[in-house]
Amino acid sequence: MLLDEPTAGLDPAGAAAFDEMLLELHAALNLTLILVTHDLDSIWTVTDQVAFLGERKVLVKQPIEKMVKDSHPVIKAYFANERAKRAIRQELV
Repeated sequence: MLLDEPTAGLDPAGAAAFDEMLLELHAALNLTLILVTHDLDSIWTVTDQVAFLGERKVLVKQPIEKMVKDSHPVIKAYFANERAKRAIRQELV
């Protein structure tokens, strides 16, 4: 299933419920989900692997836990802002 920014415009509770529905669909139907999103909460919740696009190519494809530690300058910059840091701290506790 291909999804493009599926939680855009949803309130936090609606976005969380949508993420849970995706996990249930994946488990029940063994679906492969391809999710295009900037929603860091969804990325942490729904994904097994993340492909980071930059410089007109896939820079890396790996679990989000590894990606937030990646040394590539574009990736470091993406996760260096305060909003991204909050999402990372929330998931690592």
